[in-house]
Amino acid sequence: MLKRMPLFPTVDAQLELDECWAYPLLCTMMMKSSNLSSPPLSQLSSLLLVDLDDLEYLPEEGVCNLTSLQKLVIRRCPRLATLPPAMRRLTCLQILIIKGCPLLKERCREGEGEDWPNISHIPSVELSD
Repeated sequence: MLKRMPLFPTVDAQLELDECWAYPLLCTMMMKSSNLSSPPLSQLSSLLLVDLDDLEYLPEEGVCNLTSLQKLVIRRCPRLATLPPAMRRLTCLQILIIKGCPLLKERCREGEGEDWPNISHIPSVELSD
């Protein structure tokens, strides 16, 4: 199990985190961009978060940096309860897949969920158990 993630703020393709602690991801997302040539993870095109049992939130400031993200997959993250309003700023995001996240699934239901306004601009949204 990944307990510590090297800080790779300039990853420019796909990042997949599977069965690891959420803390390293959150630390990378929250790195200060003043020390970097571009904000952390700003060139990332695909992010897969799978079986992150302790992931409770995605930081607003960190999500704002995911400006090149085209695909976001969140699977079996049972404590993740909401998506931040910063999701609205992810204009490149084309695909959002949420599976096995009961709290999040309810909040992201089309037209009804509290988080639907944050993701309604995404062309392909898939929610399932």
